Amino acid sequence: MSVTDDQAARAAPAAKPDKRWQKTHARLLNVGLDVISELGAEGASVDLIVKRANITKQTFFHHFQSIESLIDELWRETIAMVEAEIRQTNHGIDDPAFRLARGVAVYARLCIVHRARTRFMSRYWYRTIAIVEGNPGLESDLSAGMISGRFRINDVESAMLMLLGGAGALIHRLLEAESENEAKRLTQDVLFLMMNTLGMERLEAQGISARVTEDIFAQATGFGAGFTGFSGTGHSIDEQNPETGGRRFQNVSDGLPQA
Repeated sequence: MSVTDDQAARAAPAAKPDKRWQKTHARLLNVGLDVISELGAEGASVDLIVKRANITKQTFFHHFQSIESLIDELWRETIAMVEAEIRQTNHGIDDPAFRLARGVAVYARLCIVHRARTRFMSRYWYRTIAIVEGNPGLESDLSAGMISGRFRINDVESAMLMLLGGAGALIHRLLEAESENEAKRLTQDVLFLMMNTLGMERLEAQGISARVTEDIFAQATGFGAGFTGFSGTGHSIDEQNPETGGRRFQNVSDGLPQA
């Protein structure tokens, strides 16, 4: 999922080497993420963000031109993080069916690992849906599956819309899940429907969805060592990710009970 030239033009200036500037920029992103994921752009304001970040409005506008430019950077950062995780998760896997299912499962696991990030992404998923801006990885896997006969589809674009729409709906629903087991069940069911809709036989679709869900949700690395799921307490944090040039999900905490 990429970002348009227009979005990039509205984003903040390139990061400066000054460590103080970078620290302030990171704090604004963290506070902005919390505020916007909670209230949306319509409820967020520069005044509220600078109050929570304990900085001046003048400092905010040294980093971002507007709330919209902050949202654009948060969106690009979020997608870069998730796509880097998907590339790592799919490294060495050639089967397009497994690649697609694992990619969706990574997004689903984000709902457990970093719920504030997921709430933000859910708010803007359909506004900047990937098909509008291009998603070469998904398109390539669908094309490979169609050519090889793995997927029985007639049109790649329609399949992309189906998968992206389903993934967005799944993410939105998982934010209401009351346990990790419920999240896993919903993810497995949606993956089965996706694989079956792409033309895979029922038993194989069931096998892939079950295997992928267990594999991805069981991983304790990726978005962060110390994976705690719904049982943690405290607030999620990020750390530097050399691959994306930004931050990487580390740990989460929303205090929801284990099933």
